[in-house]
Amino acid sequence: MSRYLLALIQEKIVSGLYVLSPLQVKFIKKEDLTHFLHDTLLECPDIMFKTNSDMIYVVMPHKDDVLVLMGLALMLFRLSHGCIPKDGKVKRLYRIDLTASLSTMERSLILDRVKPLVGDGSVYELISSFLDLPIIDDDGNVRSDISFGVIPPVGEITRVLFNIVLMDTFDREFPNKFPGITFYRFIHEVYISTREYDEVIFDEKAGYALLEELSMAGKIVSIGPCDEPLLCYYKRLVLIDINSKVHVCYPIEY
Repeated sequence: MSRYLLALIQEKIVSGLYVLSPLQVKFIKKEDLTHFLHDTLLECPDIMFKTNSDMIYVVMPHKDDVLVLMGLALMLFRLSHGCIPKDGKVKRLYRIDLTASLSTMERSLILDRVKPLVGDGSVYELISSFLDLPIIDDDGNVRSDISFGVIPPVGEITRVLFNIVLMDTFDREFPNKFPGITFYRFIHEVYISTREYDEVIFDEKAGYALLEELSMAGKIVSIGPCDEPLLCYYKRLVLIDINSKVHVCYPIEY
C-alpha cells in the first residue's frame, strides 16, 4: 500500500469518516484448508477459525479494512496487559479458560471499558461500528443465523478487546474474592496457584461461583505435582514437577 493511501486512511479515521465494510464468512472443507491459507494469508495474515464436524469457517474483514483493524489492535494492545504463569512452588495449579465468555458479553460492557482508554472520539466510534458489522457470505447474503457473540472473531482485535474487558472485570474482582492467591492471565487463560498455607481457599467450586457472579462462562481444570501438563497459550506446556515447582516450556523441551 502506498504512503498516499496510508495517509488517506489515517485522515479518514481521525476525522471519523472511515467506514468499515461488512465482514465476510468463508466456509472451507478441511481438505481445502492448506490451499485456502496459501491464497489468503498474504492479504489477511491474522484470522481465527471455527470448526464443526466436516467444515471450517472463518469470518474475515474486507481486504481494505485489514490494515485498519490490525493497527487498531496494536494501539489497544499497548494499553492492555497479561502474562503466562511464572515459575514457583504451588500445591495445585488451576486453569480457567474464559473463551466461552466471548459469547455472553454485552456490547455496552465492552464500550464502557474501552472509552476510558480511547475517549469518545473517532477511535471509539470505529470500535463501536466494528461490533455492529453484519456478516455476509459469498453470495452477498446477510448471515444473521451465524452468531459469534458481540466481538466478531477476526483476529488480534478480537483478543485485545476481550483482554481489555477482562482487565476491568475478572482481574479487578479476583483479588477481592481471593486475597493472597496468585493468579496470572493471558487473554482468555487464567492460571491460579494455590499453596499449602493460603488463608483463603480456591478450588473449582469457588471458581465457578466467581464466574457466575461476574456473568461469565468458562471451563476449569487443574493439575498437581507430576500430573499431565496443561496446554498453554502459544502452544506452550505448563507443568508441576515432583518438587511442586511450576515450569512453562515448549513441547520439544518436555
